[in-house]
Amino acid sequence: MRKLVLIGAAAAVALVVLIGGVIVLIGLLTNDPAYELIRRADELSISSDTAGETGEEGASALEGIEEAADLYGQVALIAPESPRAPEALFKMGQAYYMLISPRVPEQERGEKRRMAEDAFLQLIERYPDSSLVPAARKQLGEIYMAGATAGGVWDPAEQYEKAVEQYEILVGQTEDAVERQEISFNLAICCERLGKYDMAIRHLTDIINLGAEGMHFESAHLMLARYFSEAGRHDRAVEQLEQLLGHEVSDPTYQDAHIRLVSSLLQLERFEDAEAALGKVEESATNKDLIEDYKDRIRRWSREGG
Repeated sequence: MRKLVLIGAAAAVALVVLIGGVIVLIGLLTNDPAYELIRRADELSISSDTAGETGEEGASALEGIEEAADLYGQVALIAPESPRAPEALFKMGQAYYMLISPRVPEQERGEKRRMAEDAFLQLIERYPDSSLVPAARKQLGEIYMAGATAGGVWDPAEQYEKAVEQYEILVGQTEDAVERQEISFNLAICCERLGKYDMAIRHLTDIINLGAEGMHFESAHLMLARYFSEAGRHDRAVEQLEQLLGHEVSDPTYQDAHIRLVSSLLQLERFEDAEAALGKVEESATNKDLIEDYKDRIRRWSREGG
């Protein structure tokens, strides 16, 4: 058994050496320095998987990531015509984004964030036909949404607007329903934070119309129900929640949707329906005090006529 393990390990090492040799050979044959630079940078990135660790090991990993980012950047500078230049810019952006770590001083985090943003923007501008452009836009959206909640020098409204700009382009270029739902959900969150509720509702409706059930499908229904409830449109909130509960949903969503349904039914003075909805989650509810509070409200409001 030990002999087989040793043979397998030796084969794996040989494969890595072979692949590395092929990459170097391609670089030599094409006179393209990008191949060797990216190979060296990739090795540093792979060996830096402990960047989240504390102590010397974590600090060393962060140094490795920064060195890899610099090597990827060299490709953009000295080999912009290389077919691997878009890849180098994308990996450079990813590397700098990884350096936005609590272990890095706050001032440096801001600098790394700007460098990550710049790498992705350069990729989009220089190589608009690259297959990596959609992924770069998605990364930018994440950077901007994170920046909006980070405080400090970043203006939240400006960051959300920038995220919307990237996601609006991306959603129109995405065919996969689940991926489109994720992008549309991020758009809805950004629009809500900007106070653009009409746009948020449009994106949430798009998620539902795509039909792929799951986390974003459920969240879209719940968010729409909240909007309608806050606007005093409890009839629309009930409609939204009942539509959601007509599907197979996760247990937390099942609980949440029923509690919201009870609240809106109470506002509509549909006391029997509220009691029936509450009964469906009474046994499994974790917040027993909330259940008792709603039971008490149903009794009192039905006696008092609302």
